[in-house]
Amino acid sequence: MRSARRAVPWALVLLLLSAPAQAGDKAIRWCESLDTAFARAGDTGLPVAVCVTAPQKQAGGSVTGGASTMLTEGIYKEASVVRRSPRFVWVLVDELPDAARARLKTLTGSELIVTPQHVFVHPDGKQVLLRKEYWPYGKGEAGVRAFEKLLDDAWTRFRLTPQGEKAADPAAPKKEPEGDKGKKKKDEVPDEAEARKDWVVAMLGRIRTGNNETRRATLKGLIKHDRNGDCITPLIDLLSDPSLEKNSRIDVVRALGIPGLGDAVLPLAALLQHDDNRVRGNAAVSLEYIGLPEAVPALKKQLGAERSASVAGHICRALGRCGAGKSDVRSALLKRWDKAETDTQRIGPAAGMAYFAGDKSLARKIEKRLAKAVVPKAITGLTSLRKEPKLLAWCLAHIGDKRSAKFMRSKVIDRLKRESFNTGVGFYEEVVLMIEGDEEAAKAVDQSMRGVSFGGPGSSITSISSSVGVFKMDAMRKGRDMSQFIPKGDWKTPTFELPDPTNR
Repeated sequence: MRSARRAVPWALVLLLLSAPAQAGDKAIRWCESLDTAFARAGDTGLPVAVCVTAPQKQAGGSVTGGASTMLTEGIYKEASVVRRSPRFVWVLVDELPDAARARLKTLTGSELIVTPQHVFVHPDGKQVLLRKEYWPYGKGEAGVRAFEKLLDDAWTRFRLTPQGEKAADPAAPKKEPEGDKGKKKKDEVPDEAEARKDWVVAMLGRIRTGNNETRRATLKGLIKHDRNGDCITPLIDLLSDPSLEKNSRIDVVRALGIPGLGDAVLPLAALLQHDDNRVRGNAAVSLEYIGLPEAVPALKKQLGAERSASVAGHICRALGRCGAGKSDVRSALLKRWDKAETDTQRIGPAAGMAYFAGDKSLARKIEKRLAKAVVPKAITGLTSLRKEPKLLAWCLAHIGDKRSAKFMRSKVIDRLKRESFNTGVGFYEEVVLMIEGDEEAAKAVDQSMRGVSFGGPGSSITSISSSVGVFKMDAMRKGRDMSQFIPKGDWKTPTFELPDPTNR
């Protein structure tokens, strides 16, 4: 005879799974829907954490979801994240039916539902406390630290509301019994992770309130002592802080121009639309230092809209570095060159095109322009050769296509000699040698260009060196010290000396 089985109380199971999170939980407790989450928020008085991870279809039918997977399979399961989870009512939106899409549009005020994104909503279901679109931090330690900060910021914003200021922190550790207060175990050592976080927070305070010397020393120190993004990620977050003073923002922008720093690309690209020329220009140059193709769309878009000639020049340089070899970037730089009315306005496109090492197509297009520009249109007194052909020849030298050496000899040097324009021939001969691989000639060519003076209506640029530095791949900004980006070993507070924070 078959033994009787007791019925499983599924309603009780579901209730337990979706119950409010508590300190000590080993995983985030997810609500089954947006409606359930907001209903529970109304009951508990806790804000809602809406985590949108639904995949999106792209043109051609491909589906995106890599960043979402990093979150759901990695970051959401981290112990430090789970410890903070009791502060919120959690809901995972991994699909976007019409009802969920409509609710998100109401919350965000946007027709476009970006995924992944995180929206933290007041328990009233109406007030958005914090919203973060995309996830550029990856799934490693830097990503975990970034998500911890996101949760802490959202909770802080909730605490600033009338309802939140009265709320206890559900994630707070339990208080020690009264009898244990003041006691310290002999073998107890400070938590280095917590001490390090406190140090980073103190350094960020210096950046906000310190004078120029203190701020810049602090930035160098944070970058020098970064460990898996724990210093650099907060600096990236500062870029989008509207309360950051302009000069401080510019210094942060400059500090983040670190080759290959992908996490900074999108935040820096957003600053290309800033209303201040200096912010836009420095953002472009830092993107040039980073040198990643992800910056190209934003750079191209801003180049078409940019009204400042000097900022447009910086954008051209960044385009060349980030988009070297791309046909659309090549066309954009040539178009900018052709539209330029002064030699000063040609410096940016020239520096951008110089990044196209080995690009035969660009070399041929530059040769056509150089053939037309090589002989001055007018000669008055002691006027020497125009700067336009020198810039074009300099581009060919850095592109380095061997066929250009033959072009330079027959179409430039021989022609100048036939026309009796011997001034400047020596420079073009050095260009030929540089194309053929002569390192000493390369130094001579760059040194010659750094001494060329440029003028133009409204221009503050006096020489090519003040615009494009020394023309090295990772040292385009004048006076740039790249040694600060070389790791200097493990972080130790005593070795990091800064001006006294009270001396401002």
